[in-house]
Amino acid sequence: MSEADFWVSEKEFEGFQALIQAVEAADTDNFYELVRILELDPRKDLIEADLSETDLSNGYLSFADLHGANFSSANLSNADLRGANLQNANLQNANLSNADLRGTNIQNANLQGANLNNIKISNSSRIDPRWEKIMKKSSQSTENQNLGNLDLSIALSQRTLFYTSSLLVLGFLLIIILLLA
Repeated sequence: MSEADFWVSEKEFEGFQALIQAVEAADTDNFYELVRILELDPRKDLIEADLSETDLSNGYLSFADLHGANFSSANLSNADLRGANLQNANLQNANLSNADLRGTNIQNANLQGANLNNIKISNSSRIDPRWEKIMKKSSQSTENQNLGNLDLSIALSQRTLFYTSSLLVLGFLLIIILLLA
């Protein structure tokens, strides 16, 4: 990628500076409040985001596009992830206990060491075959728990897309988070 791919106008740069100042002035470390201040939409602006070690417990990320995101060692306990796209996400050592994953695409996600106690899944959840048995055993008893007829063909044929604009926004988000750390 060349320098020209990252060029922003003076007006856009001033807008980014204003957002950085707003985050610096905010008296919070709450992820959701910071996302609101940054005027991000978690349903589309967190593709491939690095959210490792982030506390997203009790969070509402229903139908969010989080494919390729890094949630390693993140706390997603009690999170509402219904219908979210977690395809190719890194959830290694993440705490997903009591998370609602009904209808979620978890194809090709790394769940190694993840806490899956009492998760909620359904027939519409698209689960990588290597994690399916583990997730079934860890899930809460629900009437939708039978995954025997789970259709994985749609999830297997999907490809991860690269969005330059989202990457730019996420880059600035990461810079701001690092400034706050």
